[in-house]
Amino acid sequence: MQQPTTPNADTILAKRIRVIVIDDNRLVREGLQALLDEQPDLKVVAAAEDRASGLRDLQEFTPHVVLVDA
Repeated sequence: MQQPTTPNADTILAKRIRVIVIDDNRLVREGLQALLDEQPDLKVVAAAEDRASGLRDLQEFTPHVVLVDA
């Protein structure tokens, strides 16, 4: 009988949803990041304070989800 394999850290990180948070309010931005960091299947890859920074982060990190305060 074959033993079940446990996923290694690279496999777990590869399956996490990459998120960028863009908000000009530092408290909201950091609060969202803290809440999202608690989720095992999410990874906040960047938090930007304006659209220009957010667009640079988009090119660098290729996130799955972008949270934007319009």
